[in-house]
Amino acid sequence: MVTLDDLLSEKDCNVIKGMSLGEKKLRFVASDQSLLEFLVAMGFNGYHYSQIVRTADWEAKLDWAKKHFKSVLQPMGFNGSHYSQIVVGADWEAKLDWARDNYESVLQPIGFNGYHYSQIVRNADWEAKLDWARDNYESVLQPMDFNGSHYSRIVLGGGWEAKLDWAKKHFKSVLQPMEFSGYHYSQIVTNADWEAKLDWAKKHFKSVLQPMGFNGYHYSQIVRNADWEAKLNWARDNYESVLQPMGFNGYHYSEIVRNADWEAKLDWAKKHFKSVLQPMGFNGSHYSQIVVGADWEAKLDWAEEDYQTILGNKGFTPPNTSQILKGKGWRDKIDWIENKYDSSGYTPNQIRKIMVKKDWRQRLVA
Repeated sequence: MVTLDDLLSEKDCNVIKGMSLGEKKLRFVASDQSLLEFLVAMGFNGYHYSQIVRTADWEAKLDWAKKHFKSVLQPMGFNGSHYSQIVVGADWEAKLDWARDNYESVLQPIGFNGYHYSQIVRNADWEAKLDWARDNYESVLQPMDFNGSHYSRIVLGGGWEAKLDWAKKHFKSVLQPMEFSGYHYSQIVTNADWEAKLDWAKKHFKSVLQPMGFNGYHYSQIVRNADWEAKLNWARDNYESVLQPMGFNGYHYSEIVRNADWEAKLDWAKKHFKSVLQPMGFNGSHYSQIVVGADWEAKLDWAEEDYQTILGNKGFTPPNTSQILKGKGWRDKIDWIENKYDSSGYTPNQIRKIMVKKDWRQRLVA
């Protein structure tokens, strides 16, 4: 017999309890065995349920799913995640009706899937976005190797018509010759200043970044967030003299500057990488992994002071170590290796593969 625990975790229940009418929304599914069995059988999970009941008309949304999802949407490849995104905002019934009446004949033949549809209809102007795709995608974007994922990302926010118009008029002549792809374009235009970012690429990429080995992917990641001009200026003025001689490449640079403290991370590399990490076998790829999240300074201090005696002497290489240090909980992982590794029977590479998982503790105990 299916129970509420098969659908909702404790975390899901707490999220729903924090909503308006949260207790009612929990009782509703708990008391309807046929609904509960349907949702579990169709692959819906706690997150999907919480999204469906988060906004108005939640009972009607669940009723629609129960009556029509299996016969209407599932045969076209939609899943619980797609459904929960489609119905989260206004016009949810109209969006479902459009999918029922048009998706299979209009979008599916040109390579769109349920995820793409759910993203296209999430926000305002969803009908106009679908109309543009129907009328123009196959003749305008598809010949330039854009796909449904790229389209759905481009139209997700404001200014979507202008972004599509720029691509229509300029992508083939400006960006494609420099080997930018639809994916790169969709990343560049996601956030603010997208026109300025495209203009910089048009004017400077070929002469400034391309000769140093940067490509469209590197550029799209560098300009995604704040300080994008400063990041490009640093690369122009310093990359070739500071990082390239130490074996860093454009991918490493784009990873280092994606998030906060990017200047401090570059400054550390400039001052210390060659004397501290390089002699121990670390390279630019390892460095970019170590500094990707929080506690990056503490991680580098640890590597400088303790890597060789704690991990290096046990056979852990810089590639193993950089993956173990990446992300949260790194101190607990180091502590486990220091105190329990020798009697565990695992190899360093096996430990690395386990410790990149969220449930690494349970896996090691098992």
